[in-house]
Amino acid sequence: LAYHSGWIVEERMGIALAMGDNAFDAKRKAEVAAHKIMIRTAAEREWRGQEEKRMHVVE
Repeated sequence: LAYHSGWIVEERMGIALAMGDNAFDAKRKAEVAAHKIMIRTAAEREWRGQEEKRMHVVE
């Protein structure tokens, strides 16, 4: 795997795919799907939703 110089290698990433009438619609649907994924880590034992939205089309 190749990593971007700004990435923290220990982080895990996922991909949400969606189809839409156009690219904007598909990206919005993928963002909605991504926010339905619950996250739990070794340090944070409670299940929680992700809140990262810096790269999102729709807030």
